[in-house]
Order: sequence, then C-alpha cells, then structure tokens
Amino acid sequence: CLCGMLGVESGGLPEPIVEAVQQFLRANVDWVAEAMPAEIALTERQSQAAMLVAGLQGSMMMAVCLKDLAYFDQTVQHLLKSYEGVLPQ
Repeated sequence: CLCGMLGVESGGLPEPIVEAVQQFLRANVDWVAEAMPAEIALTERQSQAAMLVAGLQGSMMMAVCLKDLAYFDQTVQHLLKSYEGVLPQ
C-alpha cells in the first residue's frame, strides 16, 4: 500500500504529503469505525478500527517484504474470525 509506505517514511517527506497520508489513514479508521454497530461506544469503535487498519497495513507490508502473502491472508482470517457477529456482512 503506497500510503503505508509513505507513512513509514513520513519523517523525511514534505509536509503536504505527510498531511495527505495522515488524512487517508484517519479516513480509513473513521470509515471502519462507522461500519461497526452503533451499540458499541464510539471510543471503542475508534480503538477497534485503528487496530484493524494497523493490522491490515502491517501485514500487507510484511507480505510484500517477505514475498509471502500468507502473512496478509492469515491476518485477514484472524480479524474476520474475531469480529464474527460484530461487523456487517
């Protein structure tokens, strides 16, 4: 993911690019949090969404770096299983 890689390098990038990457990642977290049931407290949804996005971003980088998509696939399967009955189908 380009934004994941840019996020890792954000310390040496021009500020407008850093801000755009931050906006993209925040938008992803917000979107996931909004997809969760409203019965879950907003702070908990945001926390869980951040964990989901971070897990997917991290496993994507590992899969690419190690040339083994199993890292990403295993993370997705684990996350889906842990959220069964919570996230919409």
